[in-house]
Amino acid sequence: IQFYNDCMGLYSDKIGQLNSFYLDRINQCHQPSMLEYLRIEKITKRMYNPYVGLVYITGSNETLQHGREELPNDHRTTSLSPVLDLGKNLQIKQTACGGLHSVGVSREGYVYSWGDETSGALGRTGDQRNPNKPYRVRNLIPSKNSFFHVPVENEDNCIVSVAAGNTMSLFLSIHGTVYSTGTYRSTDDDQFHDITPPDQTHLQVSVKETKGESPMGSRALPVQVLLPERAKFISCGATYCAVITNSHKLLTWGVEAKGETGRGTTEKEAKSLLISKNVPNKPVLKKLLTPSPPIWPTKNKMHVMSVSCGTYHMMVVARPQDGPDMNKTLLYGCGNNAYGQLGLGHHDDKNTLQLVEMSRGLEIIDVACGSHHTLVRDIHCSAIYACGRGDKGQLGTIEKPEHNAYANTLERVLFDSPHLFKSIACGDESSYAVTFEGLVYSWGFGESGALGIGKESDANRPTKMKLPKGMRALEVEAGGHHATAILVNPK
Repeated sequence: IQFYNDCMGLYSDKIGQLNSFYLDRINQCHQPSMLEYLRIEKITKRMYNPYVGLVYITGSNETLQHGREELPNDHRTTSLSPVLDLGKNLQIKQTACGGLHSVGVSREGYVYSWGDETSGALGRTGDQRNPNKPYRVRNLIPSKNSFFHVPVENEDNCIVSVAAGNTMSLFLSIHGTVYSTGTYRSTDDDQFHDITPPDQTHLQVSVKETKGESPMGSRALPVQVLLPERAKFISCGATYCAVITNSHKLLTWGVEAKGETGRGTTEKEAKSLLISKNVPNKPVLKKLLTPSPPIWPTKNKMHVMSVSCGTYHMMVVARPQDGPDMNKTLLYGCGNNAYGQLGLGHHDDKNTLQLVEMSRGLEIIDVACGSHHTLVRDIHCSAIYACGRGDKGQLGTIEKPEHNAYANTLERVLFDSPHLFKSIACGDESSYAVTFEGLVYSWGFGESGALGIGKESDANRPTKMKLPKGMRALEVEAGGHHATAILVNPK
């Protein structure tokens, strides 16, 4: 804890000093000490992050993702511009980008949402449903059926983290509760929503409200996801979700298509469940929408450190607690593998978690997933690796990618100079890295302007994002065709 506090103090004073501090500590510490520090640091930053800034956005505005009332929906930008309607003084500590919407959480713990409202992913109704402007999400009421005690009756100002999928959003509170709003769309375009707690069935489901316990339809207001224990980290894919619990376990649920929840459901089995119109459709409730642990390739107890949900694949960083790989940081993946995005050296889909053998010697600490590609960051914060689809330059490892370019094993991303990387992120076909100096590098698909490099063109190698004068980045998140950044002025 003291080590974390030391880092935070240096970060707020002089960001350059933090880099040398990290390097000295990395050279002095044994690997388990650094692993434990980085695990604590990541969770603590997400839950108690004192560093906040203003939200900027770049890319497409086709469904009002820019959150500015005066902009037409055919507007797009190629460099970062402020989300003015959030307010010039509203400080945001984290954002998340979905397919066509955005969400953010403020210093005070309130959630704001803007963009496409048709699926219910914004989590608001009534006078505040105008999607042109960011508004607060209200009435985050914990269920009386929760499996653990929540000490407050309303958690509107208790949110510490947000996540976004294609058409849904998740909110994590400081008490470990998780709220869900929006819809899961199957490959046949049927709509499903999370299971409603028995005491919250009065909340609006959709315009064509589905009666009873059926999971059919979209949800326009958030309800608590009933987890067996408190959560501390959340992630969303296209139509599924994952959480890390306080005991370092992984739970997944949602409408899967390619085995991306890692629970052993075959593609044929999932499709047969989803086309059933039975009410209350108990097979879907039990098999797909109940949070449950995935299937690991080992019987050893796993300590989960990081998870990222891509469109139809999921990647997990975890440490076995016993066995020959005890305390080694390893990478696991499941789901769609058409372009080798699982890093397994082949292209076969997997419906249970598989060990990425190449990760044994890389000391991976963090992972991010796009539609068909994966990024990972090493424990020393000095190297980023990529695998999967690369035809738009999203891997950053291929100088002139061809139409069917891919890498089915992890390859190192090369930068113009050495950096220490604070975080990584993926859009559908784009990649991002934030350095401890507050610089942002982006690469991949650029026609929508989401790379923020000042032009509508792809970037095959990491390219420095154009930040407003004097500003530095705390984080970057990306969605379908837009990206958000939290910027601060160090002075």
